[in-house]
Amino acid sequence: MILAAGFGTRLKPITDYIPKPLVPILNKPLIEYTIDLLARHKITDIYINLHYLMDSLATYLGDGKKYGVKITYSKEKEILGTGGGIKKCEKFLKDGPFLVINSDILLDIDLFDLIQKHEESGALATMVLRKHPESKKYGEFSVDENGLIVNFLGKGENISNHYMFTGVHLLEPEVFNYLETSRFSSIIDSFYRKAFDDGKALLGYIMEGYWSDVGTLDNYLQTSLEVLRSKYEIDKDYAAFSLNETVYIGENVKIKPPVYFGSHIKLLTDSIIGPDVILGNNTVIYSPEGIEESIILNETEYRANSAEKNIIACRESIEKLTIVS
Repeated sequence: MILAAGFGTRLKPITDYIPKPLVPILNKPLIEYTIDLLARHKITDIYINLHYLMDSLATYLGDGKKYGVKITYSKEKEILGTGGGIKKCEKFLKDGPFLVINSDILLDIDLFDLIQKHEESGALATMVLRKHPESKKYGEFSVDENGLIVNFLGKGENISNHYMFTGVHLLEPEVFNYLETSRFSSIIDSFYRKAFDDGKALLGYIMEGYWSDVGTLDNYLQTSLEVLRSKYEIDKDYAAFSLNETVYIGENVKIKPPVYFGSHIKLLTDSIIGPDVILGNNTVIYSPEGIEESIILNETEYRANSAEKNIIACRESIEKLTIVS
C-alpha cells in the first residue's frame, strides 16, 4: 500500500495544482519511482489511498498496466490519516503480511531482504529505520542485538543507537485489531505505541541505501539535484543525452552541465543555464546572468536579469530557497 492521500502542504505552491505523489523528480513523478521499486521486487498488487486531487492521480496512474502492476484505489471522502487509511483497506490486505510506503520519499532498498528478515523474526511489524544526523527531529528508535525495537520514541530501554523511521514498514494482518474504522488516526499512535506497550515484537530493519524525504521545498530541490548529479557521475554526457530536438536554443546560449531537459523548451538569447538545473516541459528561460542549482517546473516561463541560485519556479510562483550546497 502506498499512502498518497495527504495534502502536500509543505510543498505548496507546487501542490496547489498537482498532488504530492505527482511532483516530478527529473520530470518523472515521485510515485513512479516507488512503483518501479515495488515492481522490481515482484510486488505487483498495489493499493493507493487517495484524497487530495484524487482524480488527477488516479487518471495519471490508471490501472497500473503500463508499470507491469495492478493498482487499486481507496478513495477517502474525508482524509483518514495513516492509521485510518490502512484500516479502510483491511479487506484487501488481511490475507497476509503487507508492505506500506509513504508517497513522499525516494529510496533504494532491498525489499527481498526486508521481507526475509521480517519472516525470520516472527515480528508483528517491521519498521525500516536508518541513521540520520537529525534523528531527534524525526523521532528516535533504538534496537537490541536481535534487531528488536527496545526504545520507541523515547519510551523503553535507554540504548545508545538511535535511528529514525523511514516511512516504510511491513505489517502482519493482526495490526488491524488495533486500528479503528472510519476515523482519522495515525498508525504510530493507534497501533505502534499500543503494540510496544503490550510487549509485541517489533523489528527494526536498518537500511543502508539511499533515502530522502521529499516532503518540503528545500528537500525537494536537494533530492532532485542529488538524482541529477548521480546520473551525471555515471554518464558525463548526461546533459547531451537529455537534450532533445524539441529544445530551442537561442544565440549565445551557454549550457553548463549537468542540466536536465524536458521537452518543448525555449532557451532565449544570451541565457546561461547550469550547472545543476532541471528544466520541465513547455518552459521558457531567459537568464543572461545565469541560473544554477534550480528547478523550472512544467508550463513555466522564467525570466531574470540577475544571477539566481536555489530557485523553484512553478507557473505563477518563484520560490527562493536557502539550500546550503
